[in-house]
Amino acid sequence: MSDKRKDYISWDEYFMGVAVLSGMRSKDPNTQVGACIVSKDNKILSMGYNGFPTGCSDDDFPWCREGDPLDNKYFYTTHSELNAILNYRGGSLEG
Repeated sequence: MSDKRKDYISWDEYFMGVAVLSGMRSKDPNTQVGACIVSKDNKILSMGYNGFPTGCSDDDFPWCREGDPLDNKYFYTTHSELNAILNYRGGSLEG
C-alpha cells in the first residue's frame, strides 16, 4: 500500500484559494476581492465577492473610482465579506 501525499495545501491555503477564485467573479475593473466564510470544522458556509448588491444591475451604476461621489462606485458597491454574509443560507455565523 502506498502512503498518502504529503505535499497537499493546508486548510488556510485552500480557503484563501476559494476566496481568490470567488473574487474573479467581480465585475469591478479595478479591484477583485473574494471572501469565504468557514466553520470551525473546516466546512465552507458561504462565499462572496465585491460588487453591486443583489438586484442592482452591473450596467446601471458607475464603476469609476474618482469624481462626484454619486458618479463613482463607492456608494453602490458591497464588500465581499458582506456579500458572503448576505449569501449565507443557514443559521448562525457566530464564531
